[in-house]
Amino acid sequence: MILGLIVYVWQRNRLIDAGHRVSQARGQKAEATPPAPLTRQEWKRVAAVFVFLLFTILCWAA
Repeated sequence: MILGLIVYVWQRNRLIDAGHRVSQARGQKAEATPPAPLTRQEWKRVAAVFVFLLFTILCWAA
């Protein structure tokens, strides 16, 4: 943690423009298309993730 603080203080001049770049990027809005609904195969993948999640929760709870 101290090493991270030293690096931060040493390189803080590189972060001066960081907030300005974010605000400029937010000002430039790209035309976003709405996301497409999930296909049947993608829903099966989501279900598989939840099954693995359930087994992981039960394993760590035991």
